[in-house]
Amino acid sequence: MRATETLSGLALVLFAIVMLLWVIPAQIPSGFSGQLSPRLLPQITMWAVLALGLWIAAQAVLSSRIAAHRPGPFMRAEVLALVTLPALVLLALWVLRLAGPLVAGALLVVGAALMMGERNPLALILLPAGALGAGWLLLYRILGTTVG
Repeated sequence: MRATETLSGLALVLFAIVMLLWVIPAQIPSGFSGQLSPRLLPQITMWAVLALGLWIAAQAVLSSRIAAHRPGPFMRAEVLALVTLPALVLLALWVLRLAGPLVAGALLVVGAALMMGERNPLALILLPAGALGAGWLLLYRILGTTVG
């Protein structure tokens, strides 16, 4: 677990650096003088991701010096999640074409909750209902857009 936390923290740091130095300046215009730059919010967000990545990596390194030695860098559940979560996303994309965004979104949320060990039926119903209801409210009612 410590190796996974260290690698994921460093991956977040690398992602944030690439976004700050190359992607945000190349994709978002700087704006006019006297105006807040459109780059400001993405840059603030990436600085926060950079700080969180450093925090995760530092916590993993510091706690690995205190904790006892583990036999392997990755647990079986971590490797299984590495394979099954992308498979779930691909399945949801396939279902999206067949049944639409509500069914695919519910499959994605409920499937991920089941993989993470959620067995409470009330939570399995309220998680997708709340997430999809909030998305519907934001996209269709507030913004007036459509999906698909």
